[in-house]
Amino acid sequence: MWAEISRAMRPADLLDIALVACLLYVALAWLRRRGTYSAVALVAAVLIIYQASQWLNLYLTLALFQVGMTALLLGFLIVYQEDVRAGIERLMSRRSWKAVGGEREESLIGSLIEALAKMAQAKTGALIVLQGREPIGRHVNGGVLLRGRVSVPLLLSLFNRKSPAHDGAVIILGDKIERFAAHLPLTGDLDELGERGTRHAAALGLSERCDALVFAVSEERGTIAVAEHGRLRELSSATECRTLYAQFVDDRDLAERRSWSKVVSVKEWATAGVAVIVSVILWMPFATRSVEVVQQTLDIPLAFAGAPEGWMVSRPSSQTVEVTLSGSPNAFSLLNPEKIRQSVQLPPPGGRKYVFVDPEDLDGLPEGLTVVEVRPQYIRVGMERQPTGETAAPEDGKN
Repeated sequence: MWAEISRAMRPADLLDIALVACLLYVALAWLRRRGTYSAVALVAAVLIIYQASQWLNLYLTLALFQVGMTALLLGFLIVYQEDVRAGIERLMSRRSWKAVGGEREESLIGSLIEALAKMAQAKTGALIVLQGREPIGRHVNGGVLLRGRVSVPLLLSLFNRKSPAHDGAVIILGDKIERFAAHLPLTGDLDELGERGTRHAAALGLSERCDALVFAVSEERGTIAVAEHGRLRELSSATECRTLYAQFVDDRDLAERRSWSKVVSVKEWATAGVAVIVSVILWMPFATRSVEVVQQTLDIPLAFAGAPEGWMVSRPSSQTVEVTLSGSPNAFSLLNPEKIRQSVQLPPPGGRKYVFVDPEDLDGLPEGLTVVEVRPQYIRVGMERQPTGETAAPEDGKN
């Protein structure tokens, strides 16, 4: 059987297996990284049951799978919609984190430390976001596009109490202020937030949803707090920002290196191998169907051709023929009986004559099906003139 399957395999089958393997790899890798091994075991059990149902022809189980797979997929998308959305954003978006170095990095961190220190001393509320590798567009609402170089005067002016945008957040990408007056999502973790206010709730809320580093200055206490990875803590001084920023950059570089090292890791190769094996196993029932040969007999209507002008078919012995076809179940799945016609070439006019039903004149037959037999092989048919439906008009002056 394996030899027959290998001979019947098409380039399209290889592409089919590759596409399914890619989808399975993404799903298995995502489940493994989340640590949801129970979900992995459940998916494996479902695939095994489905494959056994295909091999054993368990019709009821297959019918349940056909109905339930759509509901299962919708349920999965509903339960994990946030993870799916985040994954699609990471896949479709460009790399958002822009590393800076040398004098530009020193200017950035120097301006940030000085601005935070001055705003804390003056008890000026502030909310500053350093964007990481993950996109934050879907978490941020509003804001005004700026794309200006980070500087102390610019930060102080944006958070000035008399500024209409001082209650919003400043988004820093690289060494540029991407936008200001932006609104961030609020946290629901009241235990982590404690007695702090709305700015801190917004800083903590964003850090729960992405890898951004968020600084918040309290206008009541004049303290500086930092939120990262869903944790919020106060800094003893603004100079701690330098250490935090250095760690922030190192984490981003480490994440970048890990993203490339995953390609060559043993776990990733093992996951890819499992995805390929499962894809081949799922493909096997369709492969066996492609080498299996079955026959089916259909009643095919006749299409008479070649009638001279003014003549029509008269009293054919049959309007249909029985055609026995042979091929694989996959080929039969492409068959549409309503589009098949058996053409018959009419004889010259002059009495009823027998005409041969040529299998080569069967139109609309999909590739992979062959004609085994046509019954009857001959049709008796006559020709007669078409009625004109008109009478000759009398000549002028005569009745």
